[in-house]
Amino acid sequence: MEKELSRNAGHEIRFPVDWEFRIIVDADLAAAARPLLAACFEKHEIATALHEGLDSKNGRYRSFKAPLVLTSREMMDQLAAELAAVPGVKFVL
Repeated sequence: MEKELSRNAGHEIRFPVDWEFRIIVDADLAAAARPLLAACFEKHEIATALHEGLDSKNGRYRSFKAPLVLTSREMMDQLAAELAAVPGVKFVL
């Protein structure tokens, strides 16, 4: 399989690529957001586990990490957009 190349802010990404989405969520909405985030991955038949990340210094935000393999830039963009649309999500990195 030939690897797809994508340029992002001057950096080259070769697909498929091991990736870890980091999702920053409002701490008050984290419990409700978690199953919705998992549903985004299930919708695309991606087997990954959401791991608890760190809480912010003042406890306003909680992070989740989701390791996976991305096969294309389109897959990356679509998942990032769907994750960002979950209520309570502030950032998707």
